Amino acid sequence: MLVAPNTIHNNISSFAVDGFIMVDVDPRDEIALDILANPKPVIVGEAIEPGIPSPTRTVEFDHARCTRKILNHLWEQGARNVALMGASANQRWSIAVDEEYLRWCQEKGVRPIATGIDFSYNASMLVQLTQELIRNNPEIDAFLSVPESAAAAIVTGVNSTGRIPGE
Repeated sequence: MLVAPNTIHNNISSFAVDGFIMVDVDPRDEIALDILANPKPVIVGEAIEPGIPSPTRTVEFDHARCTRKILNHLWEQGARNVALMGASANQRWSIAVDEEYLRWCQEKGVRPIATGIDFSYNASMLVQLTQELIRNNPEIDAFLSVPESAAAAIVTGVNSTGRIPGE
Protein backbone atom coordinates (compact mmCIF):
# COMPACT_ATOMS: atom_id res chain seq x y z
CA MET A 1 0.00 0.00 0.00
CA LEU A 2 1.34 3.40 -0.94
CA VAL A 3 0.52 6.04 1.65
CA ALA A 4 0.52 9.23 -0.43
CA PRO A 5 1.04 12.69 1.09
CA ASN A 6 -2.64 13.59 0.85
CA THR A 7 -3.85 10.40 2.54
CA ILE A 8 -6.39 10.87 5.30
CA HIS A 9 -4.50 9.33 8.18
CA ASN A 10 -6.83 9.51 11.16
CA ASN A 11 -6.25 5.87 12.00
CA ILE A 12 -2.97 4.55 10.57
CA SER A 13 -3.20 1.39 12.70
CA SER A 14 -6.40 0.38 10.85
CA PHE A 15 -4.49 -0.01 7.56
CA ALA A 16 -4.53 -3.65 6.45
CA VAL A 17 -0.75 -4.07 6.47
CA ASP A 18 1.69 -6.04 8.60
CA GLY A 19 4.05 -3.11 8.85
CA PHE A 20 5.55 -0.16 7.01
CA ILE A 21 8.73 0.61 5.06
CA MET A 22 9.64 4.28 4.73
CA VAL A 23 12.57 5.93 2.99
CA ASP A 24 13.93 9.42 3.66
CA VAL A 25 11.58 10.24 6.51
CA ASP A 26 10.94 13.97 6.78
CA PRO A 27 10.56 14.92 10.46
CA ARG A 28 7.86 17.45 9.47
CA ASP A 29 5.69 14.82 7.73
CA GLU A 30 2.65 14.20 9.94
CA ILE A 31 1.79 10.92 8.22
CA ALA A 32 5.32 9.61 8.75
CA LEU A 33 5.18 10.60 12.42
CA ASP A 34 1.81 8.85 12.84
CA ILE A 35 3.18 5.70 11.20
CA LEU A 36 6.24 5.73 13.47
CA ALA A 37 4.02 6.16 16.55
CA ASN A 38 1.71 3.24 15.72
CA PRO A 39 2.32 -0.27 17.09
CA LYS A 40 2.98 -1.97 13.72
CA PRO A 41 6.62 -2.62 12.76
CA VAL A 42 8.33 0.16 10.81
CA ILE A 43 11.57 -0.16 8.85
CA VAL A 44 13.15 3.07 7.65
CA GLY A 45 15.83 3.68 5.06
CA GLU A 46 18.21 6.19 6.63
CA ALA A 47 18.44 7.27 10.23
CA ILE A 48 15.73 9.61 11.45
CA GLU A 49 16.04 12.72 13.53
CA PRO A 50 16.28 12.30 17.31
CA GLY A 51 13.14 13.17 19.22
CA ILE A 52 10.61 11.48 16.98
CA PRO A 53 9.30 7.95 17.51
CA SER A 54 11.90 5.27 16.80
CA PRO A 55 11.39 2.74 14.01
CA THR A 56 11.60 -0.99 14.55
CA ARG A 57 14.72 -1.17 12.36
CA THR A 58 16.86 1.19 10.31
CA VAL A 59 18.78 0.49 7.12
CA GLU A 60 21.54 3.08 7.07
CA PHE A 61 24.19 4.02 4.53
CA ASP A 62 27.50 5.73 5.19
CA HIS A 63 26.94 8.83 3.10
CA ALA A 64 29.93 10.66 4.55
CA ARG A 65 32.32 7.87 3.54
CA CYS A 66 30.81 7.64 0.05
CA THR A 67 30.96 11.42 -0.40
CA ARG A 68 34.63 11.47 0.59
CA LYS A 69 35.39 8.59 -1.76
CA ILE A 70 33.84 10.46 -4.70
CA LEU A 71 35.57 13.73 -3.78
CA ASN A 72 38.94 11.98 -3.43
CA HIS A 73 38.45 10.36 -6.83
CA LEU A 74 37.73 13.76 -8.37
CA TRP A 75 40.85 15.15 -6.65
CA GLU A 76 42.96 12.29 -8.02
CA GLN A 77 41.67 13.14 -11.50
CA GLY A 78 42.86 16.74 -11.07
CA ALA A 79 39.70 18.52 -9.91
CA ARG A 80 40.53 21.28 -7.43
CA ASN A 81 37.28 23.29 -7.37
CA VAL A 82 34.44 20.83 -6.91
CA ALA A 83 30.99 22.36 -6.64
CA LEU A 84 28.42 20.54 -4.52
CA MET A 85 24.85 20.69 -5.68
CA GLY A 86 23.41 19.11 -2.57
CA ALA A 87 19.88 18.22 -1.61
CA SER A 88 17.91 20.93 0.15
CA ALA A 89 16.48 18.37 2.52
CA ASN A 90 16.10 18.38 6.26
CA GLN A 91 17.31 14.80 6.48
CA ARG A 92 20.34 13.27 8.12
CA TRP A 93 21.76 11.83 4.89
CA SER A 94 21.79 15.22 3.13
CA ILE A 95 23.30 16.89 6.17
CA ALA A 96 26.00 14.18 6.27
CA VAL A 97 26.89 14.85 2.60
CA ASP A 98 27.05 18.62 3.17
CA GLU A 99 29.18 18.29 6.31
CA GLU A 100 31.60 15.84 4.71
CA TYR A 101 31.99 18.12 1.68
CA LEU A 102 32.84 21.05 3.96
CA ARG A 103 35.35 18.93 5.95
CA TRP A 104 36.97 17.73 2.74
CA CYS A 105 37.25 21.28 1.39
CA GLN A 106 38.85 22.45 4.63
CA GLU A 107 41.33 19.56 4.62
CA LYS A 108 42.27 20.24 0.99
CA GLY A 109 42.49 23.99 1.56
CA VAL A 110 39.92 24.80 -1.11
CA ARG A 111 36.96 27.15 -0.99
CA PRO A 112 33.59 25.38 -0.79
CA ILE A 113 31.24 26.10 -3.67
CA ALA A 114 27.86 24.71 -2.73
CA THR A 115 24.19 25.21 -3.37
CA GLY A 116 21.06 23.30 -2.50
CA ILE A 117 18.77 21.56 -4.95
CA ASP A 118 15.12 21.33 -4.00
CA PHE A 119 13.49 18.10 -5.13
CA SER A 120 10.82 20.16 -6.90
CA TYR A 121 13.34 21.75 -9.29
CA ASN A 122 12.75 20.81 -12.91
CA ALA A 123 15.48 20.35 -15.53
CA SER A 124 15.26 23.95 -16.75
CA MET A 125 15.75 25.29 -13.22
CA LEU A 126 18.75 22.99 -12.70
CA VAL A 127 20.33 24.12 -15.98
CA GLN A 128 19.92 27.76 -14.92
CA LEU A 129 21.35 27.04 -11.46
CA THR A 130 24.37 25.32 -13.03
CA GLN A 131 24.94 28.22 -15.41
CA GLU A 132 24.73 30.70 -12.53
CA LEU A 133 27.20 28.69 -10.44
CA ILE A 134 29.70 28.60 -13.30
CA ARG A 135 29.18 32.30 -14.08
CA ASN A 136 29.83 33.23 -10.42
CA ASN A 137 32.60 30.65 -9.92
CA PRO A 138 34.46 30.15 -13.22
CA GLU A 139 37.11 28.07 -11.44
CA ILE A 140 34.66 25.15 -11.01
CA ASP A 141 36.19 22.08 -12.59
CA ALA A 142 33.84 19.36 -11.30
CA PHE A 143 30.36 18.90 -9.86
CA LEU A 144 29.08 16.54 -7.20
CA SER A 145 25.33 16.26 -7.55
CA VAL A 146 23.00 15.06 -4.85
CA PRO A 147 20.38 14.02 -5.84
CA GLU A 148 21.79 12.03 -8.73
CA SER A 149 18.62 12.68 -10.77
CA ALA A 150 19.91 16.23 -11.34
CA ALA A 151 23.10 15.06 -13.10
CA ALA A 152 21.75 15.15 -16.68
CA ALA A 153 20.48 18.72 -16.28
CA ILE A 154 23.80 19.75 -14.72
CA VAL A 155 25.69 18.33 -17.72
CA THR A 156 23.33 20.27 -20.01
CA GLY A 157 24.05 23.42 -18.00
CA VAL A 158 27.80 22.83 -18.20
CA ASN A 159 27.61 22.23 -21.95
CA SER A 160 25.57 25.40 -22.46
CA THR A 161 28.45 27.45 -21.03
CA GLY A 162 30.80 26.12 -23.69
CA ARG A 163 32.51 23.66 -21.39
CA ILE A 164 32.83 20.00 -22.16
CA PRO A 165 32.50 17.59 -19.24
CA GLY A 166 35.56 15.42 -18.90
CA GLU A 167 37.96 17.99 -20.33
